[in-house]
Amino acid sequence: MLLVVDANVVFSALIKEGATLRLFEFNSIFKIFELIAPEFIWDEIEEHKEEIIRKSKLSEEELERVLEFIRSEIVSIPKEYFSEFLEKAKEIS
Repeated sequence: MLLVVDANVVFSALIKEGATLRLFEFNSIFKIFELIAPEFIWDEIEEHKEEIIRKSKLSEEELERVLEFIRSEIVSIPKEYFSEFLEKAKEIS
């Protein structure tokens, strides 16, 4: 099953370390979902890194370790693969 991941899902996994992070861990073993995301979510995560560190109470090193794991579970899709659909997506969202 294909699942599209947005930045809020990654934020949740990093900040709460609850069910969302467990989903990534579970999927790393059983490979039930194919997780994809637009490549720009990593820029968004980087922009909010200090806030994530503050809210998660993780050290920068711990955050990087968890983030590296999450990145390894998600296939990043370059913008050129979906840019023609962005206007339509904005209309219906």
